[in-house]
Amino acid sequence: MASTWLRKSAGKDSPEAQSALGTMYTEGQGVPRDFVLAHMWLSSAFAHGDADAQKRLDSVAWRMSPTEIAEVQRLAKEWKPKGRD
Repeated sequence: MASTWLRKSAGKDSPEAQSALGTMYTEGQGVPRDFVLAHMWLSSAFAHGDADAQKRLDSVAWRMSPTEIAEVQRLAKEWKPKGRD
């Protein structure tokens, strides 16, 4: 499945894979729609240089509840790329 390969690449700091996963979670394409995971992956893609991810990130953020935004912030603090301590 494409999402498996994207997750592996995204976990290794690939902004393209992170952006693609974020878009998949936003639209529910091949994965369940999940704005928290969409926001997390798009934020990471933007942080790693994907300027286009910001537009999609803004579009996801306005659909999220304060609780979901808090969850994204928690996940972002805990997440580490694969192969790093």
